[in-house]
Amino acid sequence: MVEGKTFAEEFKSSVAPSRLWKASVLDMHVLAPKIASQFIESVEVEGDGGVGTTKTFNFTAAVPMLRYVKNKVDILDNENLLYKYTVVEGLEKFKSNTNQIKIEGSEDGGSVFKFSGEYINVGDDDDEAAEADIKAAKEGNLNMFKGVEAYLLANPNAYV
Repeated sequence: MVEGKTFAEEFKSSVAPSRLWKASVLDMHVLAPKIASQFIESVEVEGDGGVGTTKTFNFTAAVPMLRYVKNKVDILDNENLLYKYTVVEGLEKFKSNTNQIKIEGSEDGGSVFKFSGEYINVGDDDDEAAEADIKAAKEGNLNMFKGVEAYLLANPNAYV
């Protein structure tokens, strides 16, 4: 079996887990173009939002390395706040890319947002261009998380 490159990141937030889940997972297709309009032009959803649904994120010219990415929902566990998806189109340098979001409560009433993923490159595992793409994807997700968090903090009645 081909071994991929993995990463895991954790972000702490003062936002309650249920609000963060609703905004960053369940309603991201609506919220992303609002909070990141300079990068995300639109999001197209095919399906009911559950397992098997695809979400195509169409990027603006401000993201020159990507026109779009199409994600397929693999796991959507509302009880355990666990979401896993596979990028099925849009990332040409990777044979596969899977990502997972897990949101847990923290002792202070906020959240711990855990984001992890695995990428398997098309070419050599040491391909620097692929590493740069992985870094850009992680940074993009971190910025999206920060945008969602800022939106929720500025709008305390949203996603309650």
